[in-house]
Amino acid sequence: MANPGSYTWWRDNYLTDPGFQAVCTVLASNGVDCTQVEVDHFPPNASYTGSAYDGMLPYGARPAFPLPKYIHRFHSGGGGMGGHASTTGSTSVSAFWTGEVRARMQAGDYWGAMKYDIIDKKNLALFYTNGSNRNLFDGILRPAVELARALGLVSDTQYYDLLMDLGGFV
Repeated sequence: MANPGSYTWWRDNYLTDPGFQAVCTVLASNGVDCTQVEVDHFPPNASYTGSAYDGMLPYGARPAFPLPKYIHRFHSGGGGMGGHASTTGSTSVSAFWTGEVRARMQAGDYWGAMKYDIIDKKNLALFYTNGSNRNLFDGILRPAVELARALGLVSDTQYYDLLMDLGGFV
């Protein structure tokens, strides 16, 4: 059985997860199609390459969270800027953003990689709520942070810091 917060767990459970359904309700009210969903590794899968974490966790066991495909992947018309996860695809933005996360992973800083990736997800939340809800994805990011702690990828202090980034201890 897959661990909650992992890629495989989210792939199998996003349809019935109340937190993700609440996110989709907000996104749909802002014109986002939530019928096609992809699971986004958090930190991004590409950032594992060449790091101490590469090979430590299989693809499906890595921390992740679900996003509507429209938000996860670059779509034409935006010039590669904004409106999609900055670590997905092969745009100038993704090359920079993934490089920043990868540098943290290669330095053995899983916490820093997650922290940096949270910035991107909060920016997406702001973009898709017209600047009104920076914390939209906090609840669905939390299981990945909990998984990182359970796997020993972040310390207890780092875990609590990441929880603070995700709205605290509710």
